[in-house]
Amino acid sequence: MKKYVLLTLLALVICHHSYAKENAGLITTNIIEISMNSGYYNFDDNWDLPNSVFVGWGLGFQFTKAFRGVLNYSQMKTSSFDDNGFIAGSEDKKVQRYNADVSYTFFTESSIRPYIAFSYGEIDLTYRLDGKQQKQDEQLGLGGGVLLKLSPKWFIRTDVRAVGNYRRSHIDVNSMVTFAYRLGLGEQ
Repeated sequence: MKKYVLLTLLALVICHHSYAKENAGLITTNIIEISMNSGYYNFDDNWDLPNSVFVGWGLGFQFTKAFRGVLNYSQMKTSSFDDNGFIAGSEDKKVQRYNADVSYTFFTESSIRPYIAFSYGEIDLTYRLDGKQQKQDEQLGLGGGVLLKLSPKWFIRTDVRAVGNYRRSHIDVNSMVTFAYRLGLGEQ
């Protein structure tokens, strides 16, 4: 967890430096983004888990029109889990992810903007199997998507990412739709 926080802070410092250079050091609330997301998480067959819908939220910083950093949290809908230690209806069963994203957007003057994204984070699985158990796996993700600018304050992003759990050599697929709102005046 400490590595996760340190890497996130390092990414934010690098992005802040590029923002300050481009905007003569002026920082306003216009760079702050809050977002809600939903999507579908396709687990690698080696997890032996059913694929799942998820919902989540994020807090982001738009350092330039091209560079964005977002901290995300999401929780899977686990009511369909039933075999292999996952007990349907169990209150202590939870699958959640948190990660830091850094993305680069192309064609920043257009309303429709493709982007690439890199993420680092963790997936936590809490389940009952001979008592309460918990697994944590670090994850690296790489993917891309399309951002649609609705107004200076409202954006929709859709993306697909390959997510690697490198300790277990699993490759999952995460597809997501994000509704984002920028504070202040929004994009200038």
